[in-house]
Amino acid sequence: MENGIVDVSVYVTYCVPCGGKKAFDEMAEAIKGGIPSASVSGKEDDRSGAFEVQINGKNVHSRLQTLAYPDVDHTVEVVKNISLGGPIPNSLLQKPITDCSIS
Repeated sequence: MENGIVDVSVYVTYCVPCGGKKAFDEMAEAIKGGIPSASVSGKEDDRSGAFEVQINGKNVHSRLQTLAYPDVDHTVEVVKNISLGGPIPNSLLQKPITDCSIS
């Protein structure tokens, strides 16, 4: 903690063929843009459809369970709140699924 700012670490594992790398890059850029002190890292996951998010070691999102990506704006707000001493939530809001149809 420096100047009242709590260290925040965001770690994401993602499926590359499923678009997870692009989603990770978007999220990482937004987090670093809003909270430059946050540490954001990620790596490819072999599981198809994976996009798993941990904040300070706590699992807060699983695309394998929700079938959705986390909402980026909400994630930035959560990280900002944690950096100011707020709690880590149990889960992140999900981005609405708009590009999938079931027939």
